Amino acid sequence: MILRRTVFVAVLAIFLLVPLTIQGQSETKRPLTHRDYDGWKSIRGRSLSLDGRWVAFAINPQKGDGVLIVRSSESDVEYRVERGTSPRFTADGKFVAFSIKPPHAVMQAYLRSKLKKSKPGDKKDKKSKTKKSAKPLPSLGIMNLADGTVEKVERLASFKVPEEGPAFVAYLLDPKKEKKKDKSKKPKKGEAKAESRPTSLPTETTGQSESTTLEPSSKASGEQPESKPTKKEPKKKEKKPYRKDGKPLHIRNLHDGSEEIVKGVVSFGILKKRGILWYSTSSKKDDAKIDRGLFALELTTGERRTLVAGAADYKGVSTDRDVTKMVFTSNRRDRDAKKPTFDLWAWNLRSEKAHNIVSHTDAKNFPANKGVDSSGRVTFSYDGSTLMFSASKLPEEDLPKLLADEKVTLNLWHYKDILLQPMQAKRAARDRKATLSCVWHFAEAKLVQVSATPHESVRFLTPDGSYALVQDSEPYGARISWDGRYADISVVNTLEGSRRLVVRELGGRVQTSPTGRYLTYFKNRHWYCIDLLTHTQTNLTKNMDVAFYNEEHDTPSPIRPHGQAGWTEDDDFVLLYDRFDIWKVSPDGKTASCITERYGRANEIRFRHQRLDREERFIRADKPLLLSAFNTKTMASGWYRDNLSGLNKPKKLVMMDKAFSRAQKPKHSDRLFFTLSTFQESPDLWTATADFSSLKRLSNANPQQSQFSWGKAELVNWTSADGIPLKGILIKPDGFDPKKKYPLMVYFYERLSSGLHRYRSPGPGTSPNPSYYVSNGYLWFMPDIVYRDGYPGESCMKCVVSGVQSLIATGFVDADSIGAAGHSWGGYQTAYLVTKTNIFKAVESGAPVSNMTSAYGGIRWGSGMSRAFQYERTQSRIGGSLW
Repeated sequence: MILRRTVFVAVLAIFLLVPLTIQGQSETKRPLTHRDYDGWKSIRGRSLSLDGRWVAFAINPQKGDGVLIVRSSESDVEYRVERGTSPRFTADGKFVAFSIKPPHAVMQAYLRSKLKKSKPGDKKDKKSKTKKSAKPLPSLGIMNLADGTVEKVERLASFKVPEEGPAFVAYLLDPKKEKKKDKSKKPKKGEAKAESRPTSLPTETTGQSESTTLEPSSKASGEQPESKPTKKEPKKKEKKPYRKDGKPLHIRNLHDGSEEIVKGVVSFGILKKRGILWYSTSSKKDDAKIDRGLFALELTTGERRTLVAGAADYKGVSTDRDVTKMVFTSNRRDRDAKKPTFDLWAWNLRSEKAHNIVSHTDAKNFPANKGVDSSGRVTFSYDGSTLMFSASKLPEEDLPKLLADEKVTLNLWHYKDILLQPMQAKRAARDRKATLSCVWHFAEAKLVQVSATPHESVRFLTPDGSYALVQDSEPYGARISWDGRYADISVVNTLEGSRRLVVRELGGRVQTSPTGRYLTYFKNRHWYCIDLLTHTQTNLTKNMDVAFYNEEHDTPSPIRPHGQAGWTEDDDFVLLYDRFDIWKVSPDGKTASCITERYGRANEIRFRHQRLDREERFIRADKPLLLSAFNTKTMASGWYRDNLSGLNKPKKLVMMDKAFSRAQKPKHSDRLFFTLSTFQESPDLWTATADFSSLKRLSNANPQQSQFSWGKAELVNWTSADGIPLKGILIKPDGFDPKKKYPLMVYFYERLSSGLHRYRSPGPGTSPNPSYYVSNGYLWFMPDIVYRDGYPGESCMKCVVSGVQSLIATGFVDADSIGAAGHSWGGYQTAYLVTKTNIFKAVESGAPVSNMTSAYGGIRWGSGMSRAFQYERTQSRIGGSLW
């Protein structure tokens, strides 16, 4: 085929990046340029006070220094701190602590100084000593919200504020390096150095001084060295006790300003709900002032406890939900061994000390040749009575060192391997660290291994941890390369280790009820429920007259569900989503009702339950439901109110032709916080009362946008070449005149129309930027694509070309000035289009696969997987094997 007008990227750059004069454009506004990108900002790191009266967030540019804004949600009071980030409010809402980054220019200069290297051939001047520039460190900022005053503390390493509890801040500082003594003044020939004097060093055990005399050197006595230096015998290195250097920890009461400093702190944290600070200390030097070990300090009373005496590694500090006990891993028992091992420790907050509860050396039922995993990853059951931890392979003894010609490197593979060799290589490090899951029952002081192999994943099923859910994907590992991920699901009794297989070859997730009695899973287009008490299984949706699977699913892979909202109290009902509505279904399948009264389907509005409490385990019948709402026809969004009864239609609170983000609610307030955006409006932070009766804007991230020409996004509709109704987004520039002809830029991927109100921040990227093009006078078109298995390129052509033709028919598109762009999957489709149509003058095909046949057997760099699964079953949509 001869392509009369279609060429690739070079022409796109010349043809499509020339700013156009925009008819009707205000003289005070100008088109965007690439130089404007760096100053475009976004909101990051939102933090709320528990009472909802304050919100803090950073507004950061793409490049440069950001600003921390601390804003009242009830008034117009606003405080700003340059380069502030990571804000944390005290529980009483009277203070906020944050980090202050070094200036961007200073940090860049430091990074450049590290890159500087001497040029080849340059002679080094021994006399000139270039001073290494120290790495710029952040500072700590502490703001009093009564008046906005900020105290700054330099050289911050890290800080923490109690999530719940007294108004304290604890922070580690990087101490300044002590200046080395000046050794430049060397004694003249014949002169003697000052005599060395004994130095007193305190011991670790007693804290008392012990005198040690340093022998004077021969040079100090004025003796001349022999012409032939004597060969010194190498000193035998003595085994030093476990030592690390800690940093000073400052613990400050923010109300009265009092402060305590603890030296040599290696790690620290604050327990939620209790206001207890824990810290571990160590020092390389024998300093009697540093009491080494693990400690707990009650911030309110100042009471201090020694949980474990002696320096060691203390990792993975975790507490149960009610914070009655704290667990951690430590190598305290054999910390001075060449390869120390770890034990599991626990501290009951009512006791004075922590105790070693699990050690591989003496724990009954501990897996053979395993030890407590040093990572310290542990999980409590909901009621805190049971603990799950990992057992990993014990450290191996060092092998004898080999000569270069004695070393052998092997790369072994077999055609029956479960995973391909490159995938095995990518997973090798992880597989070497593979662990077994074990459970510790506190009341019974009993250890049980619950996973049979390191490949199984385990999580608690019941609130008391008496049962666990095990997922084993190893039997289906080979299918990953061409099909998907599957697993067998079993239930394990964690008190005795017995297990029962409940679901075989599942390609999705298993979800559990609050009490752990029921399991739900989706398979073959239906929801199923297993009653673990009666050992029965029920198809919950087989008799329903609506579909609970994604009707728009268009890949040759198992169809996914719309999901579920959760369970009601006492496992009475599970709430399932169809495309639009929410259904309340009993676990035996006998009772089912639509709590949104099918209002969503009737009005093409998608309702989803918004969970505001992160700790909520079930949906309460005595509380109203907050539902997010999305109109699939107009792309408007908002919020509705409903309840579990299903007797009334959902009540509209607010709907707008804007995009609402997920709402966030402070713990002790009903006020909601969220962002709102359109193509024209940057996603700024807003707040509202629980019923959305009043909305208040709290930020203005990009006020500079008013200086630039912009555009407006709208929905367009047309019919594909196969007769399928389609939607797309058309963005028109400011001052759009339907009597004028505009150049058109087309960008596509799959379905994009739901992003009608998405803000497209100007900036560089892997694809052309829509805001830049529209600001410079172009139309920007994003058509939806619907696919047919086996014909992905043709499907794209039939949807995209028909959409472009429908726009040409309007009369305001310059048919001789149409460009197209796509990246990755969009890049493949762009490459396909230029072989089938002459409608485009220029295209950009970014990171494309231009030939699926040759790429079919390729290996993905990141995972080592074969690409066959992608081509057969997922995005590439071949729908079968090439063989």
